[in-house]
Amino acid sequence: MQRNLSQRSYHHGDLENSLIKSCLILLKDKKASELSLREIAKLAGASHSAVYRHFEDKESLFNKIAALGFDRLALYQSKAASHGINVKDSFRRAGLAYIKFSIRSPAWYQLMFQRRNVNPDTNLKRSMIRSYSVLLQLSKDYTSEMKLNIDPKEYAMYAWSIVHGYSSLAIDSDFPKTNAKSIKKTVTELAERIMLIMI
Repeated sequence: MQRNLSQRSYHHGDLENSLIKSCLILLKDKKASELSLREIAKLAGASHSAVYRHFEDKESLFNKIAALGFDRLALYQSKAASHGINVKDSFRRAGLAYIKFSIRSPAWYQLMFQRRNVNPDTNLKRSMIRSYSVLLQLSKDYTSEMKLNIDPKEYAMYAWSIVHGYSSLAIDSDFPKTNAKSIKKTVTELAERIMLIMI
């Protein structure tokens, strides 16, 4: 896989996308804090110095990848919600899509949310807003339909806390997996059960 990726990088000259793909491949086995630009460039089949033609530093590359992650998350949640049979079902489906994304791409998910000391660039800020807007609109629809006397922004934070908390537990510990196994469910099925109770 690494050899093929390198060949594509040279033949197509699309170094920026090759670097992004290389970083995402490496993130399957490592955390962002463990990656170096040199390692990412090597997998992309490029020299270390060539990276700076597209990215100022490692953080600018991470900002780009985080932005792509938020855009993908927004798309997943929107698509999931569109298949709901009613507002409540749409809300739950969107929440489950969030959890599935985090479990399938844990390092990417952590890259998106665990970088408090890094200032997001304009592109990342916009992607974060677009992703949050999906949740906020779902919360507005849900609180209106269910006639809940609560600010949609407050409810959005409540719902976000549930899925983000579960996602973090699933990534950082064996707790959800152990509990799911004890009741003969998968981690995703347990998540769905929790949302049925909470939302």
